[in-house]
Amino acid sequence: MEKVTVITTHDLDERLINKIRSVDPRIDLIVAADRQGVKDVIESADILFGARVTREALRRAKRLKWIQTSSAGIERILFPELVESDIILTNARGMHASTVAEHVMAFALVFARNLHIYLRNQASGIWDRAPGLPGLSGKTMGILGIGGIGKEVAKKAKAFDMRVVALKRKAVDTPPAHVDDLFYGKDGLLQLLELSDYVAVTLPLTRETTGLIGEYELKRMKRSAVLINVARGAVVDEEALIFALENGIIRGAALDVFSTEPLPSDSKLYSLPNVILTPHVAGTFEAYMETATELFCENLRRFLDGRPLLNVVSKDEGY
Repeated sequence: MEKVTVITTHDLDERLINKIRSVDPRIDLIVAADRQGVKDVIESADILFGARVTREALRRAKRLKWIQTSSAGIERILFPELVESDIILTNARGMHASTVAEHVMAFALVFARNLHIYLRNQASGIWDRAPGLPGLSGKTMGILGIGGIGKEVAKKAKAFDMRVVALKRKAVDTPPAHVDDLFYGKDGLLQLLELSDYVAVTLPLTRETTGLIGEYELKRMKRSAVLINVARGAVVDEEALIFALENGIIRGAALDVFSTEPLPSDSKLYSLPNVILTPHVAGTFEAYMETATELFCENLRRFLDGRPLLNVVSKDEGY
């Protein structure tokens, strides 16, 4: 019986390690929890579970047939060596769609009820009922990218009686559930921005989406609108966003992702009163690695049986 060498870059506990090993007696599992560790063993790998891999390591991975990441975003490992190879790439899209959508709605609720203002007042011992409370009911949620996360945002926004509009890359006959109107292309993006009270960015980062929201696009938004980014920082021109926030071009921004992470301590985003930040945690939940490992094990069974894998990524398109 020929062994199948699986390398994981995740520091898994013994229970999850045993779960992977129990999939098939042929599996030889190696834990390499840092890039140097991966480099040392990559030449023997048939399968990689994780994304902590360098271009140099990929060049040495002559046996590697499949990479399973534990995140939806895969742009950091889309090196030419991977794109041009026969290595299959799968991701964890859909695994945290509901969690990310909860984060979007939490962000929206903060601005809808002005909680960011009241929390600052509380810290300063100020009793001030003056800030308005615009609410969410009847407002429009614009969603950039109507994949798994975008659909969950639409579902949850509808629960707050919001109108939902979305931007999609390819035309379809009917909008997805919970979406009132779909828009396409650059003109559609501008229409969506003009209509929306909240704009949720849920797009993958690709060549086409890098810098999608810049100075011009921000100026097309309502002055009362809030930008929410839970996708990737590079989808939004950060300097243009700071300018828009400082000059009242839009009402505010709620950001979980940034052009540089960790966000540098001297970033103006920390001190702007109309910004709320979280440190790239929108997709995090208590059983994250257990869920990711279960997905990997299901795909591992499929791989060993010669069946199609779940969540195969188009390396050319980047998602």
